[in-house]
Amino acid sequence: MGGGVPRLMLFTDEPILAMGLQQMLSAEADFELIHASCGPAELPSYLAARKPDLLLLDFASGVTVNSISELCAAAPESPIAVWVRAIPAEMAYQLIGLGVSGVLLKTASGESLVQDLRAIAAGQIRCGEALAASLPALDKVPLTSRESEILALLARGMKNREMAAALSVTEGTVKVHLCRMFRKARVKDRFQLALYGVRNLGAISP
Repeated sequence: MGGGVPRLMLFTDEPILAMGLQQMLSAEADFELIHASCGPAELPSYLAARKPDLLLLDFASGVTVNSISELCAAAPESPIAVWVRAIPAEMAYQLIGLGVSGVLLKTASGESLVQDLRAIAAGQIRCGEALAASLPALDKVPLTSRESEILALLARGMKNREMAAALSVTEGTVKVHLCRMFRKARVKDRFQLALYGVRNLGAISP
């Protein structure tokens, strides 16, 4: 995200929804709303060309899991938040595994939506509170300060190499910490660990 006002691109086929979001964001000085004027098939190239700071994707606009995967690959530098009325926890988990940075509920309050959009634009992973509560239960466990730092970076979507560079440690050290955290939190992979952070650490920052 550059030094200017972050550009939020909305993709939806519901003009009233776009108007409502525009009205809500008009009071927020830290967002510029762009309404994507293209169809689902053209969205990957449109997104890659416009490079917004955040894409808010209405899941009801002819969008599929496969098309979301294509979007994540087309513009990896643009975080994607999927906007849904309802979604099974398993599908939310799948979307985050594909690289989506947020799964947000349309039933959330405007204040909550804006807070989540700000966090996602800043590089965090967010799920709406109601959705996060429906995700598989993960017991809280004590983490060392280094493990907390790694969890924060993991929740930002960083790879092992990037985390190692950010923390000035070797990639092997990061892997050791991750393996230890998998055992502590009793999760199977890095995506479940990122969800652990979403549920138990709130707004994560290293």
